Amino acid sequence: MRHLKDAICLSPTFHRLNYESGQEVILAVDTSLMAVRYILSQEDDDRKRYLNCFGLLMLTEVESQYSQAKLKLCGLFQALQAVWIFIFGVANLTVEMDAKYVKGMINNPDLQLNVTINQWITDILLFNFCLIHIPATHHTGADGPSCCPPSEKDPPEEDDFEGWLDSIYSFSISLLNNCLSLPGRSTNISRNSTHATPA
Repeated sequence: MRHLKDAICLSPTFHRLNYESGQEVILAVDTSLMAVRYILSQEDDDRKRYLNCFGLLMLTEVESQYSQAKLKLCGLFQALQAVWIFIFGVANLTVEMDAKYVKGMINNPDLQLNVTINQWITDILLFNFCLIHIPATHHTGADGPSCCPPSEKDPPEEDDFEGWLDSIYSFSISLLNNCLSLPGRSTNISRNSTHATPA
């Protein structure tokens, strides 16, 4: 297993995110009844995508009973929760999913009567991204592994949504304070709205 991990880490298909290049960062998310699979990548100058990280998040028995719409939204929420430290501040972020209706749910949170769903949407809207629908037949990268059955060796998933939200706010405030303390930095701060931009 150690050799396999080393081979993956040293693969030329893996690149660190270049935050200064302005190149598109893509988060592909797929959710099945068993798991959430995400792939974070970035386009390079050659227009090829290079992986940054990927992961598999197992769903609980309760989550696997969600309706299709709630399941897909839950998957997006969990994927963002897993990679937020990498995409925080990314200006050109694209999220790819195989569910069109998620965009409508995010852009119309007042129509959702479920408190949990509204909480997910509130947290999702902390990020500024363009949500693009990819047909399931072309969304194969994140689709296959999301059908992997759970294992007894899988570590327990954290379910502390409020703690995750506190971590983001604490991180942003700390980052903002550090930037303002640098010489030559302006203290004029504009507040930009965060939303899922239609593709």
